[in-house]
Amino acid sequence: MISFEKNVLKIDGDSHDLEWPIRDAVEDLGKVYVLLDPDVYLADADYKAGRRAGVPAIRNLLGMSKLGERLWSAELPESSDYYHAFASTSPLVVYSFSSHKCEIDVTTGSILVQEDLK
Repeated sequence: MISFEKNVLKIDGDSHDLEWPIRDAVEDLGKVYVLLDPDVYLADADYKAGRRAGVPAIRNLLGMSKLGERLWSAELPESSDYYHAFASTSPLVVYSFSSHKCEIDVTTGSILVQEDLK
């Protein structure tokens, strides 16, 4: 069972601290998929300064093991995009802010299929 509050993810009763607050988390076939909340990190002054200096955008969709180990952070459809909602977990499909629907490879975090919704 998974649950979360702020930046703490609980998997089967074990707590795992993440670097940013969690927007959503789901479990499927022994893996946990976590969406970090872009509303929080996009408003962070240090993050904004880093982005202006050329630091890559946060990859806010994480694939994790049931032990809380990070397996991957998902590829973004655009360099300054972020994911905001799950469409499904099997297959893993997420919506991005820039109007993309992406199917994510649950082994690598790579985009398998990208659909432009604009």
